[in-house]
Amino acid sequence: MAVAASGTPYASEPEVRTAAGVLRGGREAGIAVFRGIPYAESPVGALRFAAPRPVGGWVGVRPAVAYGPPPPQSGLLGGSQEAAGDDWLTVNVWTPEPDPAAGLPVMVWIPGGGYVAGNSGLPEYDAGRLAASGVVVVTLNYRLGIEGFALIDGAPANRGLLDQVEALRWVRDNIRAFGGDPGRVTVFGQSAGGGSVAALLAMPRAAGLFRRAVAQSVPGTFFSPELAADITAACAAELGHTRDEHRLFSPIDGVLGQVAPEQTETALRLLAPGADGARRYREAFPAAADEELYELVNADWLFRMPSLRLADAQIAGGGQAHLYELTWPAPGLGGALGACHGLDVPLVFGNLSSGQPAMLIGDPPSPAAEELSARIRTAWTAFAAHGDPGWPPYDAERRLAQLFDTPSTVAAYPEEASRLLWQDHAFPALPLLAP
Repeated sequence: MAVAASGTPYASEPEVRTAAGVLRGGREAGIAVFRGIPYAESPVGALRFAAPRPVGGWVGVRPAVAYGPPPPQSGLLGGSQEAAGDDWLTVNVWTPEPDPAAGLPVMVWIPGGGYVAGNSGLPEYDAGRLAASGVVVVTLNYRLGIEGFALIDGAPANRGLLDQVEALRWVRDNIRAFGGDPGRVTVFGQSAGGGSVAALLAMPRAAGLFRRAVAQSVPGTFFSPELAADITAACAAELGHTRDEHRLFSPIDGVLGQVAPEQTETALRLLAPGADGARRYREAFPAAADEELYELVNADWLFRMPSLRLADAQIAGGGQAHLYELTWPAPGLGGALGACHGLDVPLVFGNLSSGQPAMLIGDPPSPAAEELSARIRTAWTAFAAHGDPGWPPYDAERRLAQLFDTPSTVAAYPEEASRLLWQDHAFPALPLLAP
């Protein structure tokens, strides 16, 4: 035992023995935390565009108190710069009880960022509050952009996904030492992380590595091989969900409050399903102004309908799905962004007053926001523990969904008009278009 400055005894720094060696972490608010744990060899040199290779061992006790360096990226989503170097492929673990006999459910978070940005060291991904609910939480880094997803001759495709599989293998082989049950692993992720979850559900090499999945704001876009090869060639030459999902991108694109009728018509013509999709959208939403129609068709095409289609596919395959929609309008920025893309992330992790989440939610967060976050965390951890988030499964007859709001309710899927517009549409790979 050691003694704190106040004279109160506290437990020594937690240590666990993994397959590669002993790790020493720290404690934060009663939770044991281990950061920057390598799960694969550094993907540099001959390994830069190779499949991940399991990490070798070390001698002695390895400190695990700082996040590993972010994978190379454009800087769109910043994050931890605490460490430098090439150890991009790392995991972080929060556990309320680092005892091999604890047998706690495990939740593995896959960060988003459009497959080109982001990392597990972002402050909104701190999993202390989530782990305090009685689960072991793992967050991970994976290769992004060219390193992770460029189609390169002689290199395996989708190396970022292969990294995620390798991280899940690490969890299978080591999580018991942290108090987790390797037979009760849930993967969850948002945006590109949600798309990764959807891909893992279909990957044979990921079979058996997790039991449940939570896919938040799944993007429906994927590239044809021809388009992927063309993008790689262009790069080489240069180098010599939620209700108002798309509204976050409107200010990024500089069109918030400024969508012209011709922009709406172009979006409807390019994205709406069917030859007469634009007309059908206007008939289905007769009271919608141009900006609302613009956001609707973009959100339906990119996030909402692919997420719904994933639930339908899970059911068709003999599985069970629980559908939800976040309808709570964030009060920050005068409520301009509503229930926008990414709002669910701070609510899931309970980090409401740090960085960008504070701008959306308000600082300090209201009691209603804290209550909603606690409700969502309870649902996620309950699903991870025993497969029931607290509302009925989705089915083709009743189509029930949990609507997270203040108050929250269970009701028929609220985007029925959009569902009917898209019900016969098949989402193809993005094509290679002539300039």
